[in-house]
Amino acid sequence: MNANNFNIEDLLPFYAMDAVTDEERAFVDAYLETHPAARAELATLQTSADALALTVEPLTPPDSVKAALMGRVMEERKAPKPDVAPAPATPVRQSWFQQLRQSLVFPTVAVAACAVAVFFGVRAQGLQSQLAAQQSEIVALTTDNQRLSAETASLLVQTKALEAQLDEQANALLMARTTEPSFLELASTVGDADAAGQFWNASDEQDTAVLLLTGMPVLDASLAYQLWYVDAEGVIASEVLTVDDTGRGVLVLNEVADLTQFTGLAITIEPAGGSIDPTGDVVLLGTF
Repeated sequence: MNANNFNIEDLLPFYAMDAVTDEERAFVDAYLETHPAARAELATLQTSADALALTVEPLTPPDSVKAALMGRVMEERKAPKPDVAPAPATPVRQSWFQQLRQSLVFPTVAVAACAVAVFFGVRAQGLQSQLAAQQSEIVALTTDNQRLSAETASLLVQTKALEAQLDEQANALLMARTTEPSFLELASTVGDADAAGQFWNASDEQDTAVLLLTGMPVLDASLAYQLWYVDAEGVIASEVLTVDDTGRGVLVLNEVADLTQFTGLAITIEPAGGSIDPTGDVVLLGTF
């Protein structure tokens, strides 16, 4: 028997009535040495057990009963003993103390088992709730990561577009500073003092020119500014360009017409893809 398998204090009532085994008595004795409260309880139980024996009044049997019993004993001694087979062993019956102890221990074990089952059931439900919450959080984080990835990709595209625009403007400025260009100033035709244009032709031998617009109104995405070559008979369409939020735009022309054939340059507002013939009003104009 292992002392850890039961509560030693449950044996105190049986110990008080001397209804324990030697092994159980040893466990209780060792326990009492270090537990004063248990010793006090045992003393109370022993007092109750001693008083229990005094509650029954003893009876003295009549002399005739004793004489009859002794006569029967003498007759059985004189009678010959028949050869009989040994009686089969009968199962040892438990004392009422042991039955009482088991009746107390088994319900306790059953209650403890139920309590353990309830505890682990509640614990499992709690873990399932935590798992569901963590899964919801993972889904939310995944959605946020996907959204951030899409935003990052969009920003990268915008950054590359801005870098290309800056490179184009830097090349245009570098060409304007390092060559001896022919220069033409374009002025607003609608009274906008901030709107202006500058046109550089790198040289008569090079087919490269730069158009720089500043102070221009920002157009709707469906519209753009278009450059036109002006001569005595009308205009010839060139390329289109847009401006940024500050009204600034740069157009680099790699194929430039012979400017000596024209009298000037004009800027109109056209559909985003450009037009063959002008459809909008002239907003900038310059003459050679």
